[in-house]
Amino acid sequence: MITELNLSPAGQTVAILVLLGLLWLVLKHRPTRISLDEPKPEPVEESTTMDLNPDYGRYVWLAGRYYN
Repeated sequence: MITELNLSPAGQTVAILVLLGLLWLVLKHRPTRISLDEPKPEPVEESTTMDLNPDYGRYVWLAGRYYN
């Protein structure tokens, strides 16, 4: 038959700390299933044109003045 353990509060603390330590060791050495390797996206070439209207900055400045 299984008998009841009569532990003092200090004995209970030691037993809990030992069990938590064992649990931590088991979980630490367990292999993980999560793969953190994400596929790298292919580089996208951005096509920007440098042919802007010479007054483009004025439009931006006026829009900022109007909406703010």
